[in-house]
Amino acid sequence: MAENDAAPEHDAAAQRSTVALLGFFAHELAAFGHHLETAVSQFTETGALPGSAYAEAPPPAKRGRGPQKRERAKRKPSAFNHFVKERIEEQQRKVKLEELQGNGEHGAAPAPRAAAARAVQAWQGVPCCF
Repeated sequence: MAENDAAPEHDAAAQRSTVALLGFFAHELAAFGHHLETAVSQFTETGALPGSAYAEAPPPAKRGRGPQKRERAKRKPSAFNHFVKERIEEQQRKVKLEELQGNGEHGAAPAPRAAAARAVQAWQGVPCCF
């Protein structure tokens, strides 16, 4: 008995959806018909082809993406950024000098993360191996 009760509700919902869809089509066709009417009169008067009905429509929204990021001006490097960059370059020069003098192992440059970690420790005042 429950199955029979659900069927009329489903039919009514389907009919409402169909009516809404037909209303949408009627509205869209009326707008397109108006555009065609305007285009014919413009062509008759000027002899020039009118613009497309679809050219004015905005592009469809892209799904899954958040708001567009605006372009920002790049910030000036801070004192910390300058310090870390100088320390890393200093470590790299030290390794190259040792290689040239034959005191260091070939290719013994510190890994970028390790070099950055040492530079940050120096910035924080933590004693490290400079």
